[in-house]
Amino acid sequence: MKIIDNHIHIFSSLEGDPDVSPVGVFSFPAQEILSLMDRYEIEKAVLLQNPTIGTVNDEVEAAVIQYPNRFAGTLQADPFSPDAGEITEKYAAGGHFAALKYELSSDWGWMKRHPEVEFHYELLIPLIRIASRYHMAIVLDTGGCRKDDDCWKDGGCRKDSAGRYDAYLPEELRELILSFPNTTFVIEHGGFLLKDGDLPSWHSMIELGKLPNVYFGLSSIPTLTQQPYPCSEAVRELKLLCDTMGAEKLIFGTDIPGTLRMHTYRQMIDWVLKDANFLSSRDKELIFYENAEKIYFTGR
Repeated sequence: MKIIDNHIHIFSSLEGDPDVSPVGVFSFPAQEILSLMDRYEIEKAVLLQNPTIGTVNDEVEAAVIQYPNRFAGTLQADPFSPDAGEITEKYAAGGHFAALKYELSSDWGWMKRHPEVEFHYELLIPLIRIASRYHMAIVLDTGGCRKDDDCWKDGGCRKDSAGRYDAYLPEELRELILSFPNTTFVIEHGGFLLKDGDLPSWHSMIELGKLPNVYFGLSSIPTLTQQPYPCSEAVRELKLLCDTMGAEKLIFGTDIPGTLRMHTYRQMIDWVLKDANFLSSRDKELIFYENAEKIYFTGR
C-alpha cells in the first residue's frame, strides 16, 4: 500500500514555547522524519506547523526544496497579526508551499495566543485570497467543543471551559468555504471530536465534508479518543466519517511526533489499514495516497 502521511510536524527546535515540550520531543528535523518514513515505508509526507511549536516557514521551505519528491509544505502566519498578508504573500510567491495552515484551537493554536479576541472566519478571507491566487489548499485545525463548555449556541462555540474564545463555528466555516468554491479546504483531526465532545456540533462540522471542495484529515483521531490500540472508538468515528462523505474525501495522517506518546507509528497506520474492515481496497488507496497526492503534490 502506497502511503502519504498528510500530517507531520517539522522543527529543529521549539520556537513557540521553548520551555516546554508539548509534543514529547524538543526537535524533529527533516532527516529524522525521513528516517522514520523509510522505516515504515511512507512514500511522502505533508509538513505542518502550529503556534505552540513555532512558525518555521523557512525550515519547511528548505525541506521541500531539498526533498521535493518526499515533502509538501504548509505555510503559517498569525492571522491576527497586521503583517499576516505580507508574510503569506512572501512565502506563497516562492512556489514551495502547497497549503496555508491555520491552527485555531485554544489548546495549541492562535486562540491560545490571542485568548482575549473573539474569532470569526471572516478574518481569514484576505489571507485565503492570497493563497488561492497561488493555487494553495487551506488546512484548518478548529480545535474541539466540549459538552461541559455549554457554548454550543448561536451557531457555535464562543468560549471554552477556560474562558478563551474558540473557533468551533461550523456554520461560519461553511459560509467561508462557499465563498471560495475553487479552493480546497482540509479540515484536520476528523473535525476534532474530543472524548467529552459535543456530538451535535461535531455532526454539523463533518457535514461540511459533503461540499465538493472539502476534505477531512484523519490525524490524531486515536489520540483524541484517548484509547489504547486497537482504538475501537477511532474506528467507529472513521466509519461515521466515511458514511457521511465517502472515502474520496478522507486523508490519512498521524500528527507525529506528538501522537507517538500514545501510539506507535505502526498502530497509527494499522487502525485504518487493518482494523477498519468496512473499507474496501479502493477506499484505502484513496485515503492513504490518492486524495493527498491530488491536493498537495500533483493537483496544484
